[in-house]
Amino acid sequence: MAVADGGAQIADPRILRLIGLWLRAGVLESGEKQETDRGAPQGAGISPLLANVFLHYVLDLWAHQWRRRHARGRVVTVRYADDFVMGLESKADAQEMLLALKVRLASFGLMRHEGKTRLIEFGRFAAPSRQRRGERRPETFAFLGFTHYCGRTRDGRFIVKHKTEGKRLTRKLTALRQDAWRLMHESLATQHEWFAAVLRGHYGYYGVFRHGIRTPFSG
Repeated sequence: MAVADGGAQIADPRILRLIGLWLRAGVLESGEKQETDRGAPQGAGISPLLANVFLHYVLDLWAHQWRRRHARGRVVTVRYADDFVMGLESKADAQEMLLALKVRLASFGLMRHEGKTRLIEFGRFAAPSRQRRGERRPETFAFLGFTHYCGRTRDGRFIVKHKTEGKRLTRKLTALRQDAWRLMHESLATQHEWFAAVLRGHYGYYGVFRHGIRTPFSG
């Protein structure tokens, strides 16, 4: 990757060749190859790379410009491939951004996932503000396999806490039971090696600082 004009620009011919091959690869449907005239197949290995290149211009740079020109408060964007979360200090900014983002994505033939896109009150002042209105605790949101929620440290300071996302937890436990059932007649050494690998993988990803109590291996 080479950096030019404040943005990421691919200069490696090998990467460009791989992108071209993926875009022309087509897809298999019921055992038959179907040609594609745009985009890449869902779940293709090239998807994260294409998302990073495409959304760098469509979203990242545009959001930075929008913040400088229109925002009344702070704006923070966290993106991983095609998943992202935006934090806006002003509710009015958040409402305007939601509308502007829809227009921006549509101009490139993209759209938000309506089932995953929502505007929530979150942060240091969310809990007191909702309490004054007689509402329940602040909403949570899921991102990259974690459920993020408002919390407090022991001395009362606000902090964002995390726990394993419920749907992923259920899905992983189901797969874990099926795999364990298939290994039940293997030697204890083999089973131990497999369970240890599962645990290392889980804690390697979900073992973040101040993780909540919910893990696939807690009671």
